[in-house]
Amino acid sequence: MNPEKLLSTIYLGDRACKKILIDGWNNRFCIQVSVISRIKENTDSWNYYSDEDIENGWIIFTNVSYLKIIPEGLIPNDLINYVKVKKSNEEYVFDISIDSVAESGRGKEIVIQVTAQKIYIESNETFVNNLK
Repeated sequence: MNPEKLLSTIYLGDRACKKILIDGWNNRFCIQVSVISRIKENTDSWNYYSDEDIENGWIIFTNVSYLKIIPEGLIPNDLINYVKVKKSNEEYVFDISIDSVAESGRGKEIVIQVTAQKIYIESNETFVNNLK
């Protein structure tokens, strides 16, 4: 499934980034999300559909050729604001906005730019088993 189509089938609003993993040997960038909800087939909005929720699921970008976190130095650890994608030759350019919240409660938006060929989602169990 192409990235635009996949992203149109998931809901990430009010969901949080729990972890990020940069897998340099396999050219992967992975984001663990508190809950990834699927949008019910043949609809175009979430409508609180939860039958296919993936708790602690992973969004995995593969064949990554570029990665940048703006601004530098902050850790993405809160709400996912959006994931945007555009095609660029044989790859896709993703802009992922995630909040970073300090212990003081002050937050700042981080944008992660990823250039990759594919994207998919996995349950936490499958992800962990594939790491072994």
